[in-house]
Amino acid sequence: RFGTPNALRRDPTEVWRELFDMQVRDEMNVFQLKQQLVEKLRTEKGIDVKPECLRVRERFTTVATKVLPNKYRIKDLSIQMYKGKVLALQILPHHEDVTEKEQIVCVVMQWRPSLFSFGPPEEIIIRDDWKIEDLVGFLESKTNIQNLVVAKASAEVEVTDAPSLQWHRVSPNSSLSLNSSPLFLHDGDTILYSDPNEPLKELSLLEKEEFEKQCKANKAAKYNYLMNRGKEKALKIDVSHT
Repeated sequence: RFGTPNALRRDPTEVWRELFDMQVRDEMNVFQLKQQLVEKLRTEKGIDVKPECLRVRERFTTVATKVLPNKYRIKDLSIQMYKGKVLALQILPHHEDVTEKEQIVCVVMQWRPSLFSFGPPEEIIIRDDWKIEDLVGFLESKTNIQNLVVAKASAEVEVTDAPSLQWHRVSPNSSLSLNSSPLFLHDGDTILYSDPNEPLKELSLLEKEEFEKQCKANKAAKYNYLMNRGKEKALKIDVSHT
């Protein structure tokens, strides 16, 4: 499903809201955890959300990563639970579509080399046992681009990084699954796609300086957030839908 992304906001303070500490038992399944969470959200934060529309994820620095599907016990999801563990909550505009461990949620953006810019970020739900050709076919079905190429990027990818990324196309070597070489895709990863026939814009000296200036500002915003956030609460929420 294409949808609104939970990441790739340049200022982390616009994405994350501190919530509360909460005890979590690893014997409970994820939906039972969500039922407890929605009650605390309602009574302590005034946030009214149905458990079916709540997504629980692990978090790494400023990026929401592994999605926890409803039917599994927390202890069976291969995540480390410890005192002070940070979990991320994402409010969805629809019922949760991730139901199996093999499903992963990634953020995709189109790289437009002729404009030297990215299209808007969107979320997709894919499977980690897909092959590159399945991913390419899925993206081609959602766009007007044929024979497109894909690349894995960091969540903080800048437009200046895109030309030097390792781009992949469907080939005899694309039979490996997405969770193996060369993409190693997991929940929360960023995927770029592009038309390989679109020419690359040649930047002027002034444009290069402006891109470098913006890149430094983006990195500074993330650094300041990480350094100044203090003691984190055990749960956080993505407020992009609130």
